[in-house]
Amino acid sequence: MHIFIPFLLLFSCAKPFLKVDSSLSAQQEAPTLLTVATIDASGGENQERSLIDVAQSIDLSKTGEHLIDKSTVFLKDYGFKVSKNKEQAQRIDIIKGDAIETGKDVVAVLSGVWFSKDTATQRIDNNTILLGSYRNNLVGKLNNPDVENEYFLFAAASVFVKTDWLIMKTPRMVIDYKILSEKGDVVFKARGVGYGETDPFIADKSERNLMIAIDSAINSIKAEPKEEL
Repeated sequence: MHIFIPFLLLFSCAKPFLKVDSSLSAQQEAPTLLTVATIDASGGENQERSLIDVAQSIDLSKTGEHLIDKSTVFLKDYGFKVSKNKEQAQRIDIIKGDAIETGKDVVAVLSGVWFSKDTATQRIDNNTILLGSYRNNLVGKLNNPDVENEYFLFAAASVFVKTDWLIMKTPRMVIDYKILSEKGDVVFKARGVGYGETDPFIADKSERNLMIAIDSAINSIKAEPKEEL
C-alpha cells in the first residue's frame, strides 16, 4: 500500500537530506534497476498551468534524460550501478503496451508530468508511505532471479516556482531518491533542493534552466552529512 499526502503541503518546506543504510558501506557497482524516473512540472504552488507552462513542457523528455544521467553518476558514488530494463521495470504497471507509451508524450505536454519511457509510472517519493507488504509486492514483481543482490531505484522530481519581491520568479527543483533492496528494505533515501536562474514576472522553465535546477538539487544532497537509516 502507498499513500500520497497533499503534494503542496509537504514539498513547500522541503529540505535536503541524505540517509544511507550502513550495510551499503562496502558495496561496489551493485546492480540497480531504474524502476521509475519522473518529473512533475504541473504548476506547484500555482496549481494552474498557463499556456507558457505548456509550451515549456515540450522538452521535458530531454530534461528527464538529464535527470537520469546526473542521477546515475551521483549514485555511483554510493556503490549503485544504475541501468535500464524497460520490460522489467514496467512489471509493476497495471496498464502496459503501446497505448500507454504514446500517452506519456501527450501527458507530458498537456499536464507537465513526465515519466521515462524506460520505466514504470508509479511515482514514489520520500513522502510516500510504503508499508512492508506493499514493498514486498513491488520487489516480488521486479526481482530478476538471474541477478544477485539487485536494488530498485525510484527517482521523482518536482518543479515549483519561488517568488521574491513580488515579481522575481525562480524554478525550484525538489528531487527525491528512494532505493529498495530485493528484500523490500529501504536502503537509501535522499532529497535535493535546487534552483534555476531567476527572471521577472515569469519563471523560466526552459530545458536549459530546469537542467541547471537539477544540477543544483543534486549538489545540495552532496553537501549534506550522511545519516544512517
